[in-house]
Amino acid sequence: MDPYQITIIGLGNYPAKYKNTPHNAGFVFLDALAVYLKKLPHTAINTQKTKLCKQYTYVYPFVHVYILYPLTYMNLVHKCILSVATLLGESTAIIVAHDDLDIPLGKYKISKGKTTKSHNGVKSLASVIELTNVYFVRLGVDIPRRRQLFKQPADYLLTPFKKPYIQILSEAAKTAASEIVERFIHPYLKD
Repeated sequence: MDPYQITIIGLGNYPAKYKNTPHNAGFVFLDALAVYLKKLPHTAINTQKTKLCKQYTYVYPFVHVYILYPLTYMNLVHKCILSVATLLGESTAIIVAHDDLDIPLGKYKISKGKTTKSHNGVKSLASVIELTNVYFVRLGVDIPRRRQLFKQPADYLLTPFKKPYIQILSEAAKTAASEIVERFIHPYLKD
């Protein structure tokens, strides 16, 4: 029997200067998820890095989990996805984590096929894969009083959060990661 395969993609901007911005919530989620995955009884963790993508593979007896960090700007994430197209075609489930300005900071939503249509990373992704069966982890990054200080949403999303906001986002990402592990991975770890 072939193992169940899950591909989880975090949307964010790769250059280090964007590390603590709201737009990198997808990467914050992947970092939180990695903590949970390392605690599970795995047989291997493999790492691959190309010019477009960093991939971690967590191998468990009945499930393989592929974690993808695109090494591109948000609007070019499709290039990373095209470089791993075979992987996506073999995956039983695809999960995408990203920031969402329609959700308050500290909250998140998980939905199938439903996400923010105006998100540049999602638009890029939609240009190469059908999103109907994709699960989305939408991490809230909205702080209305902070957002009022910016003329454009892009300015808000690309300006680093202060430490207290990063901590709130990290806690939401941990909770969402725990839910993803329970829903999509734990059921396949049992004999």
